[in-house]
Amino acid sequence: MATRLSRCRSSNPERSGFSLTELVVVIAIIGIILSLTFPAVQNARSAADRLSCQNRLRQIGFALHNHHDTLGRFPPGQDSSPFGSGLDATGLSWLAKILGFVDQDPLWGQAKDAFRQDRYPWHNPPHIGLATVIPLYTCPSDWRSASVQTGPDGITAAYTSYKGVEGSMTFMEDGVLPIGHAVNIAEITDGTSQTVMVGERPPSASFDSGWWYCSHYSAYSYDFILQTAMLRETQDCGPPPGGMFVFGPGRPNNQCDMWHFWSIHRGGANFCFADCSVRFLSYAISPILPSLASRNGGEVAELP
Repeated sequence: MATRLSRCRSSNPERSGFSLTELVVVIAIIGIILSLTFPAVQNARSAADRLSCQNRLRQIGFALHNHHDTLGRFPPGQDSSPFGSGLDATGLSWLAKILGFVDQDPLWGQAKDAFRQDRYPWHNPPHIGLATVIPLYTCPSDWRSASVQTGPDGITAAYTSYKGVEGSMTFMEDGVLPIGHAVNIAEITDGTSQTVMVGERPPSASFDSGWWYCSHYSAYSYDFILQTAMLRETQDCGPPPGGMFVFGPGRPNNQCDMWHFWSIHRGGANFCFADCSVRFLSYAISPILPSLASRNGGEVAELP
C-alpha cells in the first residue's frame, strides 16, 4: 500500500505556488497601481486642506466683522506704543483681540487678567495664551503650527499661519489691520470686495516670527501682520531680488521667506478680503497685490 501511494504522489503532475517570474510580475503590477493612486490621494488631501484653510480664514473674517459690529471698528493690527508704556495690553495681537468672537471667551478673559498682573505678554505664566494652540489660527497644511514650538530665544509659544494685512508696502500703514490704528469700514474706500484683509504666511524657519498671541520683543517683528511688498535687508537674507520681498513661493526651511506672504499650498495662497470672501490667489498676481492691500489708494486692480 505504501508503494502504491508513493507512486500516486510522484505521478501527480499538479503543483501549487507561484514561480519567481509570476511573483515579479505581480509586484510590478502592484507598484504601478500604487504609483497611479498615490498622487491622486495626495492631490485629494491637498485640496481638502486648502478648502479647510479657506473655511478657517472665512471664520476669522466673520470674527473681525463681529468685532467691528460690536466696537465700531476692526482691531488694530498691533498697538504702536513700546512695551512697558503702562498700557493694559500693549503688544497684543489682532488675533488675540477677536478671541471673544471665535468661541474663546475664557481665554480672552484670562488674557485680560494676565495683563493686569504682568504687562509683558511673553511671560508665561500668567500669559498662558502665548503657548495655547488655536486650531482656527492654523492652516491644516502648515504642520509646524499644529503644536507649540520653541524659538531661538528659548520661549515656547503657539504660532499662526495667518497674517493681517498691515499695508501695501514698507512704511505704508494703509491696510485694514495696520499698527496703531483701528480701521472702520468707512475708511475702506477702495471697496471691501477689492481689499485683502488677512493672508497666509507660515511661521519663520527658526520660529523667531509667527506668534499669534503677541509680538516678539520688537513692535515690528511681523509675527501676525505683514505688508505685501517689503523693503527689508537683514544679515541673513541681504537685499531681496528686485529690492522688495513680494508675494511668491516659499519654503518652511528658508528664513528669508518670513518677509512675504506665501503658503504651503501649491501655486499660491488663500486671502480673506474685507467683505469676508476668501479666494485662492495665484503667485502670478504678485504685481497687483499691493493695490489690493491698500484700503484707500484708489487703485484699480482686476483679478484674473
